[in-house]
Amino acid sequence: MASQSARLPVPVGHRLEDTHLVAKLLADAVLRTGVDDSFPLVYDETSSIDSWEVHMPKELCVRAVHQDGMHFLVGTGEHSVHLDYPLQPGETSGPTPLEMLLASLAACAGGTLALLLRRADASPKGLEVEVRGIRRDEHPTVLTDIDLQFVVRGSGQDPEVIARSLRVAEEQLCPVWAMLKPGTTIKSSFRIAEA
Repeated sequence: MASQSARLPVPVGHRLEDTHLVAKLLADAVLRTGVDDSFPLVYDETSSIDSWEVHMPKELCVRAVHQDGMHFLVGTGEHSVHLDYPLQPGETSGPTPLEMLLASLAACAGGTLALLLRRADASPKGLEVEVRGIRRDEHPTVLTDIDLQFVVRGSGQDPEVIARSLRVAEEQLCPVWAMLKPGTTIKSSFRIAEA
C-alpha cells in the first residue's frame, strides 16, 4: 500500500521542530479553516508560504519487541522506550502502556497549548502538564476518567487567552485528546504561576 501524506508548509532549510515555525503553521491552519475567528493570533504576513512544503506521513509505524514477562522495547525508528507491566510489585523496566498513553496526552495537549500561546503572543516562561487517570476495576481495566492539569508559568498571562487556547487544543488540534474523548471523560484545568 502506498504511503499517503498531507502537505504542511515549511520553509526550505527549517526543521519542523522549530517552535516558532510550527506555531505559525498551526495558526495559519486554524485561520485557513475559519476555526474561532476571535482567537488572537499574531503572525508575520510578509513571508510567503506558497513555496514551502514538507510531507507529513499519514501512516505511523511503531514496532514492539518482546523482551521478557510483559516487558517490550517499543521503537519508532531512531527513538525507543521500554514499556512494562509489572507482574510483581517493584519489578518494572519502564512505564506501563496506560502510563505511556497518559504521557502521550500530556505531551500532545501541552505542546499544542504552548504553540497556540506563542502564536497569541503570550509565550509563557514555562508549561507543565500533570495527567491523572482512573482505571476501572474489572477487565479490561480501561481509563474511565482523566484529569489534565496545566500550569502556565510567567507573569502577565491572560487567563482568557489561555482558556481559548486550551479549548482550541482540545476541540480542533490535539489528535490524542480527540481520540480519547469519545470513550473517556476528560477534564482539564489550568492555573497561572510565577516563573
